[in-house]
Amino acid sequence: MQTQDYYTLLGISKSASNDDIRKAYRKTARKFHPDINKDPEAEERFKEIAEAYEVLKDTEKRKLYDQYGSNYKEAQSSGFHPNNGGFASNKTGYGDEFHFESGGFAGNENINDILKNLFGGAGQYESGQARSGRQQAGAGFTGPPTEYELQVSLEDVYLGAVKYISLQSWEPDTHGGLQQVSKELKVTVPKGVTDGSVIRIGGTGAVNERLHIRLKVTPHKRFSVAGYDLKTTVAVSPWEAILGVKIPVETIDGKVNLIIPKGAQNATQLRVKGKGLTNKNGIAGDIIVTLDVHLPGELSEKEEKLIKSLAKTSQFNPRKTRGQKAVSRAAA
Repeated sequence: MQTQDYYTLLGISKSASNDDIRKAYRKTARKFHPDINKDPEAEERFKEIAEAYEVLKDTEKRKLYDQYGSNYKEAQSSGFHPNNGGFASNKTGYGDEFHFESGGFAGNENINDILKNLFGGAGQYESGQARSGRQQAGAGFTGPPTEYELQVSLEDVYLGAVKYISLQSWEPDTHGGLQQVSKELKVTVPKGVTDGSVIRIGGTGAVNERLHIRLKVTPHKRFSVAGYDLKTTVAVSPWEAILGVKIPVETIDGKVNLIIPKGAQNATQLRVKGKGLTNKNGIAGDIIVTLDVHLPGELSEKEEKLIKSLAKTSQFNPRKTRGQKAVSRAAA
């Protein structure tokens, strides 16, 4: 890191008090924080500002800096003590002291406490997927939230579920910089959500990041979703449709018996009440069953005789009631 004048970096004079230094750091850190400022050079400037604050807030380091300028590190590593004008026995230099620990900078003040007060968050670097082009939203910030798409099954939104997602976060490394790490976030998928529903999570990062998790329901082999209703098609035989019968129909959590009324037509829609998705008020939708009347492809000799007998006996002629019509555009 190229050493620049620390007072200039913080925008203060050499006579600034400790309180002035702290206030200046809050202001400049907010401006150049990499989660706020998307300029490619912002992260480097943020680290320079953090280094300047680390030195100037410490009385001993500040005296060395005021006396030796950019060479203060060499003076400190040599054990020079500014109070007594000589060398101290402890030769721990600045390079050993300036590092991130689990809670923040080493020393008598935790830099993450500054960040927490500065941004209103938890004092940690953290962000989700789709970081590009967005602005974090913390105390005093109104930028858009981070968007994350979570794939869930129909069973998940019907029964409720717990999911875990991996987010890319920025955390301090041992050299005073930032490193990208993966973190696992627990997400509860409640009943009452549908495709496109958003689960909002606030305060996940150093700048009180808002995370919007948009649910994407994966296609199901038996059901399509229409609001809180589920739609499905069930095949029935001609005689089941003619005579009426009870048939088993799958739901998300088991089977139910569906009554097919006598004389049911092809494409007739029937409802299984209360077996759809549950909304946020606890009211469940239905399963809408469309009947698909299927003709047998082949008949046994006995079946063919029965059909011929029915043809001779029956007076039913659908052309008398339905006639002949043009094909509608929707059906074409």
